[in-house]
Amino acid sequence: MPEGQAMSNSTAPRGAATRSLIGGCIGMMMGASPILLLSFGVYQQAIIRDTGWNSTTIASSIGPPMIVAGLLSPIVGLLVNRYGPRRFVTFGFPLCGMGVMLLATPHSAAMFAATMALAGLLTLGQTMIPYAYAVSGWFDRKRGLALGTILACAGVGLAIMPPIAAQLIFHFGWRFSYLAFGGAMVLVGIPVGRFLIVDPPSAAAIDRSTVPGLPWRAAVAKPVFWYLSISILLVGGSVGAGAVNLSIILTDRGVSPVRASFVMSLVGISMILARLVFGYLFDRIRAQLLTTAICLLATAAFVTLASSGSLIGVLVGAVLIGIGFGAEGDALSYMISRAFGMRDFGTIFGMMFVAFTLGAGAGPMVFALLRARGGGFELPLIAAAVACAIATGLVLLIRERNLPYARHPH
Repeated sequence: MPEGQAMSNSTAPRGAATRSLIGGCIGMMMGASPILLLSFGVYQQAIIRDTGWNSTTIASSIGPPMIVAGLLSPIVGLLVNRYGPRRFVTFGFPLCGMGVMLLATPHSAAMFAATMALAGLLTLGQTMIPYAYAVSGWFDRKRGLALGTILACAGVGLAIMPPIAAQLIFHFGWRFSYLAFGGAMVLVGIPVGRFLIVDPPSAAAIDRSTVPGLPWRAAVAKPVFWYLSISILLVGGSVGAGAVNLSIILTDRGVSPVRASFVMSLVGISMILARLVFGYLFDRIRAQLLTTAICLLATAAFVTLASSGSLIGVLVGAVLIGIGFGAEGDALSYMISRAFGMRDFGTIFGMMFVAFTLGAGAGPMVFALLRARGGGFELPLIAAAVACAIATGLVLLIRERNLPYARHPH
């Protein structure tokens, strides 16, 4: 068994932890977030340009699927907790691909928005919930690094998916691009779930009370649950909206769409490094201190973007958004496992994922509304900075005693 495994299990398949880690990396790299959400800025401009559809309808269409997926996340978490992550990946990965392929079919703005909502439903099995559960269940001493590794692969996806999408759109059109990405997800998803993801020992426990941790009802009664939920809502919504709109902010400042897509690659690279570095640090430094630092970096990202009109300022803000967007996933997964244990990890993660997806879904819509009201991006950027500052204050309320399942850094 690899070093860092949560517990020994003589019946576990050979290399189960490593296989699950590899499967998690592939799943996160080709997940709903890099393909459906964070590449949407590239598609949005192409769709409006090619069809003449209402720009507000298209810009806002990314919000409902994220909200729908978020509201159903507790059910996903409950089922992952009860039946294990392997089944969800096996069926959810290709289903998500089918949803992406459907986005090539609409012939009106209203139909596109409705199809995007349906695609959101089909992404339920291809979020970070089953992957975070699998990795957290197999790794303990190096849990932070393991989580950081799979989450970094979402950054790899962000680094490569928007430029690939931009090239496919340029040469073949946005409809073909959606078909190509969705088809790839179907072909890759089945073997990932079938042969790589392995249910951890905690998923196989017949008596859940034998697994260290709090039942979800007790977790909800803890103030730390709400501190984390509200802070992830505010930071997730802010950095998600910033990432989605960053390419548009660049084009508004005279940067070509193709170059703007490569700035998104810079965000992705920042995500990769942040997730690996913070994942490594979470195993060595107090989790609440690192989570506070993440919120502060997100605040600095929007202050920089709002106060600087230069390309350099935008690039600095892009890097900080990438760091904040990357490290918040580390913080959420790690803090849940250390505050509440593994007993009902999937259920609790699903409940908090509601806040994450609600933020990610509502953030772009709020950005669009504030931009329309203010005539530019200054107002939404200032609002995002304020939201991240509030999240920082909430995280500062968390104390070491609120993390009873934390390993002491060494």
